[in-house]
Amino acid sequence: MNTIKHFMAFGILSAWLVGCAGDFHHAQPSASPESTEALPTVIETVLEAGLYEIVSTYRGPIYVSAAGKERDDAGKLLEIDPIRLQQTQPIATPKQAFGLAINRKTGIVYIGHTVDNMISAFDTHTGQIQGSVQLVREDERGGLVRPRQIVVAEDTNTVYVGGVSPSGIVWAIDGKTLAIRDVIHVRNSIGLAYDAEKKRVYTGGNGAWNVIDASKGKWIDRFHIKDKSERFLINLAVDSKGQRLFAADYKYGDLLVFSTETGQLLKVVPSGKNTLDVAYNPLRNEIYTSNRSSGTVSIFDGNDYTLKKEVPLGGIPNSLDISPDGNLLFVSLKMPAQGSRGYREDEKESIARIVLR
Repeated sequence: MNTIKHFMAFGILSAWLVGCAGDFHHAQPSASPESTEALPTVIETVLEAGLYEIVSTYRGPIYVSAAGKERDDAGKLLEIDPIRLQQTQPIATPKQAFGLAINRKTGIVYIGHTVDNMISAFDTHTGQIQGSVQLVREDERGGLVRPRQIVVAEDTNTVYVGGVSPSGIVWAIDGKTLAIRDVIHVRNSIGLAYDAEKKRVYTGGNGAWNVIDASKGKWIDRFHIKDKSERFLINLAVDSKGQRLFAADYKYGDLLVFSTETGQLLKVVPSGKNTLDVAYNPLRNEIYTSNRSSGTVSIFDGNDYTLKKEVPLGGIPNSLDISPDGNLLFVSLKMPAQGSRGYREDEKESIARIVLR
């Protein structure tokens, strides 16, 4: 079965289509402002079929999840040189790979095996899969649940995984042992973000976003969006020091800005058709969105939310990741439909690197 169709059957594709230690495995030099001056602003490279998320390491490679194009395809974690975008030997994963998150302090990459309800840990120091944890397949009401977004609280080495289901669920997992610490039942657990300043986990979904007290492992608040109740908060990002939560509204193509102090909707910024992912760069005070149907990545000023630049790309922009030094933005690109510009018969997909200037 085609992976795309398989995801649609669970209602998860729309929810997906849409996070410093020492030396890492196969370490490469990080991109300093000086070293990026000679790089082209945008480059793209074709990799594998079924690309999803990207994470970058400190002074090392980036990693990209690859699920393949068929349900029985083997999962892969691709290791990529961030400067040349050249791929080394792919790393086999226990199951098909979709979601990714990294603890840059420990050098562990967490891999989401969505259709198999599993999370695995990959050690970038040794280049080995460290272990896996099986998650439940049904929520408290008996509804089908699939793990989607993964975020890491580096201060407590806790991995949070949002489960997409009719009632919603968030797992809190020990980053070292992979033991499940808490199971938090919360509606709208599609988008996920961690606030290190407030020790809060935020979740988003249909018409609302939630607050979880990370220290207690309990849901504490929900904020409904009053201007348009049908908004779909598919992905989230946090400005911890500025007390702001950014949300990608897939339905209306907007970037939403909320106060994490009051829950108030501060700003609605038109982004692009089917806004999918959102990322915040505190080093540049910029917000980035991937716009699926527009085929662009938007760069917004973090002060007044004006559009600084819109970057057109060759594929369908999916997931975003910012390098630790704040100089590079990586984008996974899904393949366009057959007959569209950029379609490939081999169904291989691409990543792009944008130099932030």
